[in-house]
Amino acid sequence: MLALLLACATPSPLIGDTLSEAGSWRLLLGSTRYDQGRNILEVSAFLVEEDTPVSGLEIFLRPDMPEMTHSLDLVDFVEGEPGIYTTELLFDMAGLWTLTGYAANELQSESFTFVVEVTH
Repeated sequence: MLALLLACATPSPLIGDTLSEAGSWRLLLGSTRYDQGRNILEVSAFLVEEDTPVSGLEIFLRPDMPEMTHSLDLVDFVEGEPGIYTTELLFDMAGLWTLTGYAANELQSESFTFVVEVTH
């Protein structure tokens, strides 16, 4: 019982809602939990001050497993609906993944980080 209480009290290391480095954009990842194998990742981008979708961004990220010193190639996202960007990603190992990337438009480029869990 004590172990269950401690597990519930421990904050989750997963990050699916983040601000870009300079705080201009809020980036939301569709999920923080994925299955090992092919997945569709969706990122929604909003202007922080106006809470409106941001269109026309270039979004790239590099998936990395710091505990395993393992990373995947850089992936880029494609905008579908205004402010909604998707990509396909093959998670080849289960565990915690750090997704470090950047979002850019013609005026600025800002970095961001998500942390997700991949299970078998």
